[in-house]
Amino acid sequence: MASLLNADGEHVLLSCTCSALSPLTRLYFCRHCIKLRCQLCVSHEVDSYYCPNCLENMPSAEAKLKKNRCANCFDCPSCGNTLSTRATAVAIPSEDKKTPPQAKKVYYLACGFCRWSSRDVNMEDRTVASGGWPDPENPSAKRIGTLVDFYRQLAQKEKVEREKKKLSKRRNYMHLAFTPKKKKDRLGMSSLSRRKSSLSYLTAHLGKGKEMEDVEIVLKEPSKATEDVETLPEEFYTLPLFLERVPHISQRLANPDLQPTGIKSLHTRHKHLLAKRSQRCRECEHNLSKPEFNPSSIKFKIQLGSAYYVPRLRIAQVPSLFYNQEAQITLSMTNPVESIVKVTLHSYEKDDDEDDENKKNEDSKENSENEKNNEKKGEEIKNEKNEKIEENSVKEEKDEPTEEKKGNDGKENKSNADEEKGASETAEQEKDAKNKRKTDSLVSSALFDRKTERRVDNRCESRAFVPTAEVVLPTCALALGARDEAAEFDDSDTTAELFSDDPRVVADRQANKLWFYVKVTPKKPVGDVKFSMIMQYDYKHTTSTLIKGGQEPETRIETQRHKIHINLGPVEGATDV
Repeated sequence: MASLLNADGEHVLLSCTCSALSPLTRLYFCRHCIKLRCQLCVSHEVDSYYCPNCLENMPSAEAKLKKNRCANCFDCPSCGNTLSTRATAVAIPSEDKKTPPQAKKVYYLACGFCRWSSRDVNMEDRTVASGGWPDPENPSAKRIGTLVDFYRQLAQKEKVEREKKKLSKRRNYMHLAFTPKKKKDRLGMSSLSRRKSSLSYLTAHLGKGKEMEDVEIVLKEPSKATEDVETLPEEFYTLPLFLERVPHISQRLANPDLQPTGIKSLHTRHKHLLAKRSQRCRECEHNLSKPEFNPSSIKFKIQLGSAYYVPRLRIAQVPSLFYNQEAQITLSMTNPVESIVKVTLHSYEKDDDEDDENKKNEDSKENSENEKNNEKKGEEIKNEKNEKIEENSVKEEKDEPTEEKKGNDGKENKSNADEEKGASETAEQEKDAKNKRKTDSLVSSALFDRKTERRVDNRCESRAFVPTAEVVLPTCALALGARDEAAEFDDSDTTAELFSDDPRVVADRQANKLWFYVKVTPKKPVGDVKFSMIMQYDYKHTTSTLIKGGQEPETRIETQRHKIHINLGPVEGATDV
């Protein structure tokens, strides 16, 4: 709430890792990457759907079936507010004229803001308060249904064609099926044949795909273009126009299936569902924000907002700023963590951005080259292995003695040949097994490198922020006290005694807050006074996973550098041209 009431949310911006500018309250801090993440650097996942009026939770399948709308709640077609159910008594005449009419309780929908009611459009009253309100029929519902079915079949056909192209690109191993069984076992081909047999399931489904390809999908009743246009009725020319009876464009677009032409034809519409979303980091895929499942709860299971980890800088006091005259402003800084943090402020230059971009480009190029090299190595190793297997099979066919040669040779030659053959076979098998282990390790390492070195390019064009002033920053480190929730109830200034502050730099100190001076000189006679700087501090990263009893969690210090852009407002006496 403080960030909404205070203008610092717009005047103090931080640069994300993708160079986008955002206030601190709209950034996330990934504890695994130890980087800032904005809305462009996270992936959104829908956890649950719920109605904002009745807070009814709904699974995704049911929400899709109901077109992401609540079945019991309605919006006013005139002003868009939620309709409420009103009860009234209606006199029902009896069949016998002698008996007086009986009162019956009925319900109707009414808006408490614009006084619209369901009786204005001649909707029948209901005897039950919840549900049962009739929906107007869409005249084009049948045509839309046929089009949806046609494009669903077309999408299924295209999916089968894509799967067929993927399988056709793979290498064919049919030549291995014609080798003898003994050679297969000696060369390790039986395992390959078993793997090949596992593709029978996919080939069976490809047969169905061929049948689907043969059947040509044609729309039964295609639309026909016509040059004849229906003429307007005479009412548009003869009757006077009353603008208060004509619906606005927003009212007509709210009911696209009916397109009401008058106020009396406006019908109720079901209330849109809202979704609870969780955010993940695109680089490490860890959760940054995850709400609770209950729609009525506003708590979070995981909430890694940057306001809980990054020191917050705010504008405390700004005097009158004049062109080319030095002025002293007061900034405040708040420590959100429960440990002392020392912050150092550095001047900001454009060369820092260029160096960061060059470094990112070099890293992305190196990663892409490494991935290509790993893929080439894996393919070359597989090809060499297949060629060696084919050469060994051909060599064994040539080296096998024929029956005539066996009859002519003696028993001694036969035994010697068998021994030599057995020794050569064992040596070749050991060599093949060694090469196989080597290729498997290289391929697995290449895949592992591809998985670990995966990077996401989140760069985007940030809003133009051009500094228009020179700034003199404090040269000493600013020590921020640890956050203590009970310190706001303590009136004693104990934190000022712990730190030896320079009165020329530090204006005041209280608990985990610090006020300090910065000198600014505007360099443009017209426009806002802007300057940028770099905030550097040490972040204590604590890992508490897999800790045994009695052990302390591991902590490591990570130096963080954040670019901060501050807008102090317009120069005094300046007029915009």
